[in-house]
Amino acid sequence: MVNVPTWSEQATTSLSASEGHIGEVLAIKEISTSPRQLASIGADGNIIVWNLPEGVGHIASSLRSPAQLAAFGTSKALVAWTSGLTVNVACVVGCTQRWTLTRLKSRSTSLAFHDNDSAVLIGGADGRVYRWQFLKESESLTIKEREKILERYVAHQTMVSVVLSLHTGRAFFSADWDGALYGWLAYTSDDQQGDFDKNLFGGRFFGDIGNYFRAGRLTDRGITGLSLSSDGSHLVVGTDDGAVEVWRVRGFEMQAKRSAQRSSDRGSA
Repeated sequence: MVNVPTWSEQATTSLSASEGHIGEVLAIKEISTSPRQLASIGADGNIIVWNLPEGVGHIASSLRSPAQLAAFGTSKALVAWTSGLTVNVACVVGCTQRWTLTRLKSRSTSLAFHDNDSAVLIGGADGRVYRWQFLKESESLTIKEREKILERYVAHQTMVSVVLSLHTGRAFFSADWDGALYGWLAYTSDDQQGDFDKNLFGGRFFGDIGNYFRAGRLTDRGITGLSLSSDGSHLVVGTDDGAVEVWRVRGFEMQAKRSAQRSSDRGSA
């Protein structure tokens, strides 16, 4: 298993100065609090470290390819990005390993790291959520073990808009443009570590497992954003009409809802 270091202060004296990205900024991450530093990934494939007190940016690394989506590791110095149908992960501080996933047949619509940054959650345009255990790609595996590295989670009826990891465990969330919101348990969270998941149709297909729960919300607006409180107890949902909802993770119950046009309370946030 690759030993990936955690994010820490980055020395920028030897790095090329940068005034910013050429094109869209895809992700931003705080990597150090003393001194205060942020890192950003752009569609240009550059990773820039920003020294906030100085207001100066430096190019720390290049992905060597354009990116459509990107995400930073939660605690480890990793980045994930998509280029066409390919999903990539790279270690950008303290190691040089890269992992590439070319087995997806659908365009990726969202990315997030999961399970202590050992896996990547991938929302698909095909309505599936994929969990790629990329750190196992470098191990010597049987055909069955290799197939299980890329897990598929099937429930959405339309394109997945957001995926989000619950950092206190192996659960995660996904949402779509119809407004469906799901909480999931990873297949490897069960007592058998996923060994009894069914392979029904020649590819990895999971069935007859109660591994998800759908939130009881109206599917009258698409979900565009998800965020968790620092203790993981509450989930904040943003919708395409400007509304914000607060859900309690335990029990998956809405606590409050606010919008510019109207507001209503359900309990206390």
